[in-house]
Amino acid sequence: MVNKAMDNIFVSKWRVNQGSDRETFGERALTLCRQAKSESGVSDARFFWCDANTIGFLIEASPGHWGPGSSPSGSTNKAIFDLANISQVISDETWMSAKQGQNNYDSAQ
Repeated sequence: MVNKAMDNIFVSKWRVNQGSDRETFGERALTLCRQAKSESGVSDARFFWCDANTIGFLIEASPGHWGPGSSPSGSTNKAIFDLANISQVISDETWMSAKQGQNNYDSAQ
């Protein structure tokens, strides 16, 4: 069972490339979320339309299971690259829980 209190939240926004189909953009976003949810340590993955050209993702995962330093499956990497073929990341952030932040601070003392 994933301890959601210790999850990181990965927040990213992607903008569709000019001339790319928005329906395909939405379908690829959904595929990415489905693939992310299939990864060990990922507790949730959702996307939202920010405007007609931009999608935002919220992916909750245990540290090391998503984002930098993780090793997604081939199918998940394919979903990421398929999305990247028609859009571009315009922002990408990792948010840690208050508890994880406190743990990091305490370890530095």
